[in-house]
Amino acid sequence: MPMLLFCSTTHAQTNFWQQTAGPDGRYVSSLVTNASGHVFAVTDSGMFRSTDDGASWTRIRSPYSYSMAIDSDDRVFAISRDSNRVFVFRSTDNGDTWNRLGNGWQLGNFIFWGVSNGRVVTSSLNQLFVALDYYAYDDCGGASIWHSTDHGLTWDSLAEWSSQGFSAVGVDRADRIFASVGCAWYGASSHQVFRSEDFGATWSLANSGLPESWRMSLAFSSSNDAYVGTWFDTLSTIYCSTNNGYTWSVRDTVGGYISAMLFDGSDNLFVATYGHGVYRNGIQMNSGLSDLNVTSLASSSSGYLYAGTYTGGVFRSVLPTVAVQELSGGQPSSFVLHQNYPNPFNPTTHFGFRIAKFGFVSLKVYDVLGREVATLVNEVKQPGTYTLRWGASGMASGVYFYCLQVYPAAVGAGSFVQTRRMILMK
Repeated sequence: MPMLLFCSTTHAQTNFWQQTAGPDGRYVSSLVTNASGHVFAVTDSGMFRSTDDGASWTRIRSPYSYSMAIDSDDRVFAISRDSNRVFVFRSTDNGDTWNRLGNGWQLGNFIFWGVSNGRVVTSSLNQLFVALDYYAYDDCGGASIWHSTDHGLTWDSLAEWSSQGFSAVGVDRADRIFASVGCAWYGASSHQVFRSEDFGATWSLANSGLPESWRMSLAFSSSNDAYVGTWFDTLSTIYCSTNNGYTWSVRDTVGGYISAMLFDGSDNLFVATYGHGVYRNGIQMNSGLSDLNVTSLASSSSGYLYAGTYTGGVFRSVLPTVAVQELSGGQPSSFVLHQNYPNPFNPTTHFGFRIAKFGFVSLKVYDVLGREVATLVNEVKQPGTYTLRWGASGMASGVYFYCLQVYPAAVGAGSFVQTRRMILMK
């Protein structure tokens, strides 16, 4: 079959989101992904796993969990309550079997606000942190952070705050710990951000420039800028610190209150809200999203973004949120699709192409049977030279084809179509 036949002859803008085939359960409290692109979802009816970008889900025999985290060695951690004790469970086989670690904590009743940030979080050094809240009916009873350097076998107490609770906990790329601590009972919504730069040995306030409002979420960019989402009344404000939390300034405002924040591999800031869906860099991205009460976010190694919702299960971005970077060098005089590099590849490769005229651009990947397996670009672009990275961790080894189509806006300009061959070798 000539390679040209792999390209579709139609082009159209698509929704940003599509609903996945599950998982069962109305409420998704936590989403995480591992290096292989597998997605784990904690719902009100149990834990589920997808190994095919959300096309199907399998229920995992696991403890009932509130939140999850995955370290760089793909160990999966889940925090769960059994009677009046809270335990951390660990799986080293992709969630098939679980081991309960230690004796847990018996502090009464626990609540887990902001689970999309993870009440169990890992650092770049694979150290593990657990944040616990204790409440006594009409008041916050206390909050504490615990630390493990042996993958959850033993734990040390890092900090305790009396009559307080957590709204967000995070660890940045330099292993600084940030904790938003406060109490939200009966309208008391003042929270303070604390920071530790020595793995919890000492703590300092990091509030300069922040209002006295409820801090719901934390996120860190690739350059280690810190972002905190605050909530007051019907609006949420995102603050940014470029100096490790010493000072903060307003970055953006979104509707509703923030349930999760996430930077993807292209350093786009995605913000999940209750009632207003998902924002990307301050712009709502809700086409195809039928439930605007978004509870959690995760991104996979293949570039897809996942959103857990209150009533609609899990949604996935139609396209990978890959970085399509425009290179300098002036306007090209011709259309070109370059050979990917490296080739063969495993599992990541790069594509480059040149666009000579303004128009609609499509770059898609097909298998040897002509079935579309990935859409990398599907939008209008200006003339220029572009490059992007694609991760095929969820694909089988074999021969694939990628096709570039350009439909210039100018009347009579004619379309451009080119296909190339590549090999995924695992």
